[in-house]
Amino acid sequence: MTSSKRLRMVEFVAPGVEAVADVLGLFENQGLELEVIRPRSAAEKREVLMSGGGDAMLTAIDNAIAWDAGGDDLRLVAQVERTTVLDLVAQPDIASVADLRGHHLAVDAVDTGFAIVLRKILLDHGLGPGEYELVPAGGLNERFEALVAERAAAGLLGPPWNVRATDAGLHALTTLEDAFPRFPGIGLLVRESRMAELADAVGRYLAALDGAMNWADHADSTAAIQRLIDAGFDDRSARALMAVWPDALVPSRDGVELLYAIRRELGVLPDAAPTVDQLIVSLGGLP
Repeated sequence: MTSSKRLRMVEFVAPGVEAVADVLGLFENQGLELEVIRPRSAAEKREVLMSGGGDAMLTAIDNAIAWDAGGDDLRLVAQVERTTVLDLVAQPDIASVADLRGHHLAVDAVDTGFAIVLRKILLDHGLGPGEYELVPAGGLNERFEALVAERAAAGLLGPPWNVRATDAGLHALTTLEDAFPRFPGIGLLVRESRMAELADAVGRYLAALDGAMNWADHADSTAAIQRLIDAGFDDRSARALMAVWPDALVPSRDGVELLYAIRRELGVLPDAAPTVDQLIVSLGGLP
């Protein structure tokens, strides 16, 4: 059984509030050993968590809708960003979202996560199913590599890969926040069957994040950005992460309901999907 003072977190990249908590030593202050596992794709994230190789997961909240419909028991216990920093980055010769017609677009998986909102963005710009091809490339780094190698015309990228992409000559057509201001940020998922076992460790993790939020509330923006730079982010990425800094760890019900609405509009909400009330839970009284 996992120790109550150790938490194996499955994530692509640390969200800003986690990175700041780490730099400030807040996990250590909480008596928590945070072990980070970095898979290459969302499918690998799911496998690691469901096989018991990890304890909790930071991922696009939409993933839980599809995965639970497939038989998983994932529950959303916290939201660690106000929204998600994602740019729809494209090759230099692509001038608009509409110009993506007929092109290959890099996604993590074609039927979950940010691929769903990408399909909605494309639909809002007049591109329906069959007018483009979604190509499963993997996580942020893997999508970045697909774009730089010109294996895809566009893809959604977040910090620091969106900055690296523009430095490499690509450009952003739109941002997720511009397209959907209510879109919820990355969520913290825990298996329902392990909640009692993990309540103490997850509680310590969330207490550290809360400490980072309180620190940022009393620090000037320059100091907060510097902590993110200390954590390994470049200046532009650090500023972007501060722009979506959470003011609470409670999942945004309005944001989660938006995910369901997008799936309904696209006709891809599984019959066996959990309800919003089933998905969002409180872990031992914690948000």
